[in-house]
Amino acid sequence: MSDPVVVWWTIDSLRQDICSVYGGEARTPVLSKLAEQGKSYDARSMATWTLPSVTSILTGQPPEEHGVKTQDDRLQPGTPTLPQYFRDQGWNTLGIVANPWFSRRKGLDIGFDRFYNITEDGSLMKEVSKTSLLKHLLNFCTRSGGLTLDVDKHPSEPLMVDLAREWLKEASRPTFMMVHTQGAHSPYSSPNSWNLHQDETEPLRADYLNLVEFIDAQLGRFIDTLPSNATIIVTSDHGEAIGESGEWGHKNEELDFLRDVPAVIAGSTPELPNNIDHIDIHDWLREDIIPTRGNQVRSNDLEEQLEALGYVDGKHSV
Repeated sequence: MSDPVVVWWTIDSLRQDICSVYGGEARTPVLSKLAEQGKSYDARSMATWTLPSVTSILTGQPPEEHGVKTQDDRLQPGTPTLPQYFRDQGWNTLGIVANPWFSRRKGLDIGFDRFYNITEDGSLMKEVSKTSLLKHLLNFCTRSGGLTLDVDKHPSEPLMVDLAREWLKEASRPTFMMVHTQGAHSPYSSPNSWNLHQDETEPLRADYLNLVEFIDAQLGRFIDTLPSNATIIVTSDHGEAIGESGEWGHKNEELDFLRDVPAVIAGSTPELPNNIDHIDIHDWLREDIIPTRGNQVRSNDLEEQLEALGYVDGKHSV
């Protein structure tokens, strides 16, 4: 039996009730098929924006415990993270991210053997292979907003999927991968060929629906390449207001539904109630999925964290 693969795939700003797998009007056949193969849950995020939410996913702690609640906060040295737990048991750990808050400067790359953030590192077009780049350019009209220099018109999802596929193919096994895509975050731009929803009175809402459907299709391109023994978790860091009471985005923390997110798990599925949160998934992975392979710690994680967060100047040991 081949070594296991576990993927945690986070789609930014995807609200639960908009997806057809939850009865919503955005057609998400990939998520629906994944739910048929596994299970969908009514999930809750720990926050209504990315930084505290992702930190909770990584640490298995609510914001009041991990302390990352404002834009100025960062993960404290010595706080163990999910990729560290995997790595300590001999897993290869990969992180591919398209959000500036899921970043090195916040200490959230700790535990990953290989980490790429589209906002911190080199061009995504330079990260993928030449073959993937050529295919992307040949399908440019169906993957982007056309011939424009406005980067907001070009979703990063297609190339993020290409990069994730390449990294997973190259990786030694067993492998744990986290991918956090640009997802359904504003501005809601999808290729013209995906603009099936039209609404003159609420054009932004229609744009959001179109983008969600495009994202679902791109997710399918990744899932199609997974090995048969893979476990995949697809969720979101938070929801999104799309016109309710005049609200847009996810800045209003008083909107309770911004914490309602999809969670679809296939491969191995947890014996959990239907109503869960991100911490429940974190704990399930730690307790039930990571096999016991002996204490194979591959780095001094505390020293690594201190150095990454700027507490070590390279001249003094911890």
